[in-house]
Amino acid sequence: MTLAATGRQVLGQAAASSLRCTPGPAQSFELCVERESGLAGLTDRDLRQPSIFRRIARAFLRKWGVAICQDSVCLLVSELVTNALLHGRGPVSFRMVHRGRIVELSVATDESVPDLAARPGAELDECGRGLVLVDAVATDWGVRDGRVWCTLPCHSTRSA
Repeated sequence: MTLAATGRQVLGQAAASSLRCTPGPAQSFELCVERESGLAGLTDRDLRQPSIFRRIARAFLRKWGVAICQDSVCLLVSELVTNALLHGRGPVSFRMVHRGRIVELSVATDESVPDLAARPGAELDECGRGLVLVDAVATDWGVRDGRVWCTLPCHSTRSA
């Protein structure tokens, strides 16, 4: 399936993926990707998804004139999408909304999300620090309507 925004091809071919954009005062996009993996682990294609989501998020930040926050956004995208792939089931739905001076990121899967807490791992743990990073970088975060979300300030770099 071709990823499309407002009726024109923007990102090329991607298997079982869709991209929707909404114009208006709050600019946003939502990207849904079918995972290839089951319960046995992530495939190579699944492992590439966070970098694809980061690249798309970066492109929209530039389009919206708020690329100044792309490093923080890309870190948050990586953590949210990776957690969804590792702990969720079914397709991964990622949404990014730019409203005023705030960017909100959220992710959901078919798996219901319990209340989450950022818990630092042990010193030698190889994983388990994702929500600690989200908590450190984001202004606010939580779970709402089955989606894990976070916000951060992101001011326009365009001159008025």
